Amino acid sequence: MGEVRHVPQGESDFRAWAFQIAHYKVLNFRQRQSRLPRLFTDEIVEKLAGDRLLLDDALEARSHALADCYQRLRLEDRELLDLRYTEAATVPSVAAQTGRSVDFVYKALRRIHGELHRCIDETIHGDDPK
Repeated sequence: MGEVRHVPQGESDFRAWAFQIAHYKVLNFRQRQSRLPRLFTDEIVEKLAGDRLLLDDALEARSHALADCYQRLRLEDRELLDLRYTEAATVPSVAAQTGRSVDFVYKALRRIHGELHRCIDETIHGDDPK
């Protein structure tokens, strides 16, 4: 991304720094290409950059809430999620590994997803379910 003077250490600091560098690269590129027709106005580019920052903050908050809510799940539920998503296994293979029916695994995953969704929403909107 060009000349590097200081690289932030934290993940969120690094992400913000990297997006800021990319934003300036886009602006510099647009300036060098000024004689060509532009698809977006400078105002739209600035608006998109600002929207991306807001979205990034929201996604980071959801990611932290998900990690916290995942830890609150029962051990059996975490193990089921790990089998399904960490191993990228199919529901039938998870059912076979756990000795449960495919229907049971689908219903359990739907229940767990619902619990996580509610917990994340409650955490983000200040109604922490702790």
